[in-house]
Amino acid sequence: MSALNSCPRRCVPRRHQRGMTLLELLVVIMLLAIVAALFPLAIQRMMPARRLAAAARHLTVDLRELQSQAAVSGRPLALVLEPSGYMVQEMLENSTRHVTWPEKTTATLKAAADAQPSRELVMYPDGSSSGGEIELRLGERLATVSVTATTGRVRVSR
Repeated sequence: MSALNSCPRRCVPRRHQRGMTLLELLVVIMLLAIVAALFPLAIQRMMPARRLAAAARHLTVDLRELQSQAAVSGRPLALVLEPSGYMVQEMLENSTRHVTWPEKTTATLKAAADAQPSRELVMYPDGSSSGGEIELRLGERLATVSVTATTGRVRVSR
């Protein structure tokens, strides 16, 4: 007989498949509950930054559109900052369109680094502009939309 057959049945190692105990299951459920409770706080903290980024992108799109309309119409068009948002001068029938900022957002336009804040940015038919930087601030967050005077290039920086 072989050595394997000579060993009594209890000598052969058994494989135990162990499941989760009730205590382990409760710990996992508790950890998932903690993560689920913290998730809305993380989302809430990210929302102001997302709103500010969206406002800066929207402003950039409006400035580029204003630049195109100035080139098509052959006359200067302006974007005027207001406390609650801004006005975009439209090409059709000298109308204006009002855009509002997200709540508690402030904006300042500076033509140069050392210049006083202004309210109006003008886009000229040749593609140039009055130039400057529009700083959007929401709490401690800041987004800057820059417009170069000579080329009218519009870009967002944070």
